[in-house]
Amino acid sequence: MPKIFPRKFIFSSRDLQRIVPVLLMYLMISNLWYKALPSDVPSVICSFGTGRLGNQMSSFATLHSFSRLKGYNHFVTKDQKEMLEYYFQPNINRELHTVKDDLKSYFVDFFGLISISRIRWEKPWVRIDNVDNNFNYSSFGDDAMIKGRFLNGGDYPNEVQYFKEFLPEIRRMFTLKEKFRKSAAEKLEQAQKTVQYTGEPIFVGVHVRRGDYGEHLTQLYNLSILDESYFKQAMEFYRERYKSVIFVVVSDDLSWAQESLVGQDVVFLGNLEVLGKDLSKPLKAGDDIGEDLALLAACNHTIMSFGTFGMWGSLLAGGRVVVPSTFLLTKEGKEVVTGGLIQGQSWHVIPVLNNQTSIDSSPPT
Repeated sequence: MPKIFPRKFIFSSRDLQRIVPVLLMYLMISNLWYKALPSDVPSVICSFGTGRLGNQMSSFATLHSFSRLKGYNHFVTKDQKEMLEYYFQPNINRELHTVKDDLKSYFVDFFGLISISRIRWEKPWVRIDNVDNNFNYSSFGDDAMIKGRFLNGGDYPNEVQYFKEFLPEIRRMFTLKEKFRKSAAEKLEQAQKTVQYTGEPIFVGVHVRRGDYGEHLTQLYNLSILDESYFKQAMEFYRERYKSVIFVVVSDDLSWAQESLVGQDVVFLGNLEVLGKDLSKPLKAGDDIGEDLALLAACNHTIMSFGTFGMWGSLLAGGRVVVPSTFLLTKEGKEVVTGGLIQGQSWHVIPVLNNQTSIDSSPPT
């Protein structure tokens, strides 16, 4: 009877690369592969989103609040950790635990070729609407959730209603690195020399989100990008309340802003070009993004447009915030409303037209 293998058969690296995936597939299908978290251990929660800085800040803040409220073990991916470490002071580092480094017993290394996770991530959240990864997280506090589970927090969690009470400590963790804060301080000092004012200047950060966001607004919400009329109304809001205002504009389309928002008290201190979305390296960091966020954070008050980047600029600044009524119809806007920020006296909504239809300034119910 012939032998199946030669007596001294040796597996080559190419053979292993063929055999290992087949073996893993079998184990996964048969459910023998996954390793459960002990039922008495606090649940692990992690977001695997690859959004830009504003998204990562919202994700971190949300899952940090879950950890503070219910004792979850909050983890990040290696790429998320590297991005947050790039922008923020080292005091955030102790909160950045990575799945692969801190849960090594749940990974298996095969011959130094590949490392495979034995974690089965659950996503038990209820979808709210057709917006991708828009979930209702109200069940995160249920007894069945808080121990013994590996929970996928979704790609874009932004639960203002939960992290709002922890904003003071979150702001401290989101202290930008010295080089970004120094750059912002120098630019604001220079602005004071170019704008005529009396008394103490009041800086108002103006975040003009355009670029690819117009397509995003149209596809998801049937909303249009903001034109100059909204920003001019928002500026008048501050001019009526403060004597010496300097508007500090940052944008992903600064050329449009320079043409459309001209004024004696308006300065364009943001970067002319900002880091674009790189699909091959979605979490790539850049100094321009850090400098623009530092400018918004260094201002006294904010004029927002859309998105989490502008939202965090306003939250780090900590003063008054003006938003367009169409913002309230977006995922982030609804989360700000649910979090109770719009209802406070610090936030003001300006009605704007969307496709020639007036959008009410009252928060949606």
